Amino acid sequence: MTLCISNIAWTREQEDGFLAQLPGLECQLLEVAPSKIWPEPVAAPPAERQAYRAHVESFGLRIVSIQALLYSRPDLRMFVSPEGDRALGRYLVELCRVAGDLGAKVMILGSPKNRRRGLLTEQEAAARAAEILAPVAAAAADSGTQLCIEPLGPSEADFITTASEGLELVRLVNHPGFGLHLDAKALSEEPGDLDVILRQAVASIRHFHISEPSLGMPGASGLVDHARLGRLLAQYGYVGATSIEMSCQDDPRSAVPLALARARQWYVGMRKS
Repeated sequence: MTLCISNIAWTREQEDGFLAQLPGLECQLLEVAPSKIWPEPVAAPPAERQAYRAHVESFGLRIVSIQALLYSRPDLRMFVSPEGDRALGRYLVELCRVAGDLGAKVMILGSPKNRRRGLLTEQEAAARAAEILAPVAAAAADSGTQLCIEPLGPSEADFITTASEGLELVRLVNHPGFGLHLDAKALSEEPGDLDVILRQAVASIRHFHISEPSLGMPGASGLVDHARLGRLLAQYGYVGATSIEMSCQDDPRSAVPLALARARQWYVGMRKS
């Protein structure tokens, strides 16, 4: 497993300072919320997006993933109308091009408010979501990236709230441009055995978030067993990025090194048994 951190951990004004610091903290991978860089990412010219990628890479870093895909578009919602479904799909296709310009290999589709299923059953919503997301998966593959669904617990979402439901959507989309992303905080809300959940899911996991309730400091809540998650991911052979998803804390200059040190201990230092 390799260590990564999201740029939501600092302000835009602080960014270059943290980009310069990360390699010395043994972190070479960056996750980007594009809306922190541009008010509307799809409106940013491709040359500007490529220039941002080059700027990040000049610090010895690589952008591995993008998140908060629909942050700038709360109006785009699944399951409201056929035209709404098509509009959301078209926007995600444009974001595939953003990911390609940034060099990101993973696009994390969380956005729980944009995917509320309402009165639809889980099966009905999954079938409809697969129709929406299959063309996006194809566009993602064409751009050298992969769209990944993020199961979120029932405190945040009412559609795809467990890893098994995420796996079923991956099966329905059935395209190499679509995979599974898992989140530590959401896994802590699942009713099943983490051992079984991760053993069944690991072959489809393309990215992993080290997260806490309210996007706090890793380990701060005491509700997420990061050490166990790290052991199980290593045991079942996960070798992808483990990304710290932490909001900007009161003192990010001390919070970021501490978060990276904890993540390295719990996740990166683990080995297959």
